[in-house]
Amino acid sequence: MALSGLDIFKMLPKTNCKDCGFPTCLAFAMQLAAGKIELDKCPHVSEQTKEALAEASQPPILGVEIGSGEKKFKIGEETVMFRHDRTFVNPNAFAVAVNDNDDSSKIEKTVKMVNDLKYDRVGQLLEINAVCLKNKSKDKNTFLSAVQKIIELTAKPLILVSSDTEALKTAAALYKDKKPLIHAVDSSNIDVMIPVLKETGCPAVLRGKSFDDIAALTGRLRGEGIKKIVIDIGERNFKNDFFNQIILRRAAIDKKDRLFGYPTIVFPDEMTDNPLKETLIASIFAPKYAF
Repeated sequence: MALSGLDIFKMLPKTNCKDCGFPTCLAFAMQLAAGKIELDKCPHVSEQTKEALAEASQPPILGVEIGSGEKKFKIGEETVMFRHDRTFVNPNAFAVAVNDNDDSSKIEKTVKMVNDLKYDRVGQLLEINAVCLKNKSKDKNTFLSAVQKIIELTAKPLILVSSDTEALKTAAALYKDKKPLIHAVDSSNIDVMIPVLKETGCPAVLRGKSFDDIAALTGRLRGEGIKKIVIDIGERNFKNDFFNQIILRRAAIDKKDRLFGYPTIVFPDEMTDNPLKETLIASIFAPKYAF
């Protein structure tokens, strides 16, 4: 969230030394708030102040970049509850689910559809953003084989979903240059996954059963310097998940609670077996904050 010149001025040395090229610290702060100069122009600002300004100037919902190359995308960086308050910054991202135990031809067909499906709407290209691979087989080797196959078929980012921590660790290490979104880190595997996330730099989904659980998990990762976080508090129930999205957004934007200041993800395909209902659910969550 942008700071005003006065907010920045309060954090400066207030010596009016003119070493920055401006007559007063307030003048320097106003230029800094307008984005016309960098903080480094002030040689007397402390490292603590630099960190405080960097933290305070971040949007209430942090941005998370998923994937690599030209098809990577960013979610988050939002500052308002409603678009008419200012604007939404990054568009929703949509992924198509693939099961690792699907036969090879089905995987190829689905990924080809992901690559080919594009709509030109008033000059804006709309397309599927990612492939979500689910470890339905519960087998590590089957999962890793499917990851490799999909990477060979598409440049789109991957979301890797597995309850097998070893499978996630191996996939993250092998394909860290692709920066897949790892799903999920929870209370049962967070100790194991923290070193993996630090080493690979991959973004990760935190899954919690409650808001207290989410706060504890995000607090733990923040303490380790990990900020590429997406929140999954989904109960896989439309009504509850709908309200959860709103509560998380309000906590981050209205309450300024950094522990909830991350993008969120939902899985409409796990809320219904009806393709039409799945589409409707996805369309409802799009304006209600979910990726």
